[in-house]
Amino acid sequence: MNQEQLIEETLNIQTPSYLKIAHIFELMNIADTKSIQTLHRVIQKDTCELVRHEAIFALGEMAPGRDSVGFLKKIILSDDSYVVQHEALIAIGTIGEKEDISFLESFVTHPDFEIQCSAKIGIQRLTQKQGFEDKIKNN
Repeated sequence: MNQEQLIEETLNIQTPSYLKIAHIFELMNIADTKSIQTLHRVIQKDTCELVRHEAIFALGEMAPGRDSVGFLKKIILSDDSYVVQHEALIAIGTIGEKEDISFLESFVTHPDFEIQCSAKIGIQRLTQKQGFEDKIKNN
């Protein structure tokens, strides 16, 4: 299946969720602008929270940059699903920068325990990432 077919099937509301998830991982491996844009659309529009979760996971693994960090912040604030919010917090920890720590810190006192934990994991990842980057700069 070529990329256009993958995208079309992934965005089709008739496609079963298990197949969409498989396609999401194929798009993750392609990792180009079209794939990133498709994942953004899935995250915004798919009705299945597990599909949205997997699209966010894939986006985090692709590490596409600042545009996606801003996008994920909006998703955290607008999506009602704890599963989606959880994965977006962790993805920001993976692909974000030092300045994103304060955003993550605002969720450390969230009433939902899973969201608190996800924010702490995101902060830990960013802190570790920053430490590695500092070591590279100093060598």
